[in-house]
Amino acid sequence: MPFGGGAHTCLGDRLAMVQMRTFLQVFTRELALSPAWPGDERVRWKAFCNVQAAGCRVIARPR
Repeated sequence: MPFGGGAHTCLGDRLAMVQMRTFLQVFTRELALSPAWPGDERVRWKAFCNVQAAGCRVIARPR
């Protein structure tokens, strides 16, 4: 829970979510992402999700 919960929740959680949503909308509108290497990447188990073993490398190009 990145913003806490209950009586001790973050005061800026709504602002942070609005800022992130706006950033992602502009980012995806302006840039096209493609994988840096062709083919599947190895994944590993980390905490409660799968992640890329060597990081997630992408190439960002203007649309």
